[in-house]
Amino acid sequence: MFGDRIIAIAILDRLLHHAVTLNIRGNSYRLKEKLNAQPSPHWAVREVKVI
Repeated sequence: MFGDRIIAIAILDRLLHHAVTLNIRGNSYRLKEKLNAQPSPHWAVREVKVI
């Protein structure tokens, strides 16, 4: 994204200097919904007959 690694590190350092880090524990709602979702028709495996 930035051409120079040092510049990128400096920008991140400035942005995160006073930031508060939150550690969120628990299951991801997105992952849970993805695992419980029914496969869509374009995912479905179709049986193919070979003649």
